Parts: sequence; C-alpha cells; structure tokens
Amino acid sequence: MPSPAQTLGLKIPDWSKKQTYMNENFDYIYPKGERITPEKLGLNYEEMLSGIYLNIDHTALLNDKIDSSKIISIGMGRNSKIVNNITLDY
Repeated sequence: MPSPAQTLGLKIPDWSKKQTYMNENFDYIYPKGERITPEKLGLNYEEMLSGIYLNIDHTALLNDKIDSSKIISIGMGRNSKIVNNITLDY
C-alpha cells in the first residue's frame, strides 16, 4: 500500500488525450519510497484487512521507516484494540 506522501506525489494518466488510449498508457506512477506492507508492520494479511490506524500523515517523508511502532490501533469500531497510546500535538 502506498504511503500518504506517495499518494500525494502520484502521477495519473491524462485521460483527456487520445494518445493515452492508443498507447495504452494506463499506469499510475507512484514516487519511490517506503511502502506499507503487513510484513513491515509485523501483521498477517487478515489482521491488515481487519483495519489498522497508523500514526503517519502527509507530512511523513518518502524515506521514513514505517513499522509496528507506527500502529495506534488494530480493528474497527467496538473491536478495536489500542496498541500504542500517542499524544497529539496541536
């Protein structure tokens, strides 16, 4: 899964140009950087699909390490389990 910084730097095809269709240039190009994977978070695939809330946002750099220390909670709704307590700086 791309990080927030990669999502903001995404280059999408120009759908308004006929050449995009003729050359089949349908690729979404993400900047290089640390991607979010279950293995790096120390989770299995099912845990990842159950929902995770991470302490990262759009200000994180492309080369920032994303690991289990960034997990705030796992699960959704009443089934959420808090993993790491954080303090918000406002």
